[in-house]
Amino acid sequence: IRPKGGGFWEVGDDVQALHDGVWYPATIIEAAEDGTHTVQWHVDDSTTPGIPPDEIRALSSAYRTPNDVLIGKAVSVQWGTSGNETGTVTEAHNDGTLTVAWPDGSHTDNIDASLVTSLEDGSVSNPIDRMGFGFSPR
Repeated sequence: IRPKGGGFWEVGDDVQALHDGVWYPATIIEAAEDGTHTVQWHVDDSTTPGIPPDEIRALSSAYRTPNDVLIGKAVSVQWGTSGNETGTVTEAHNDGTLTVAWPDGSHTDNIDASLVTSLEDGSVSNPIDRMGFGFSPR
């Protein structure tokens, strides 16, 4: 049983876990007796063992803006006349900007969401019209 307020996670829980200083959506797939967890990342389905509890937080705490539906999704970012670059949205901010992680491991903060297109469904960000009660970020 999980104590009130969280702290311990159960197998199957959708969470965010910290990796290289960036929070990514993940699913708990194993809980070790030492209190660490193995997660499966939503971005690429790879797994990482040994994640301590202080590097895991509730997924719902990150889903607070209309663009949160893009978290964990592959996107294309339009960079003016220099073309598009593909990355993964890791955070959505209240000011309408996004943080995108790039394949080389770097990330860019404060990208205007209007420059981002989901590669999964072809939609431009600002998916508020598609969101409904009980929507799932996965």
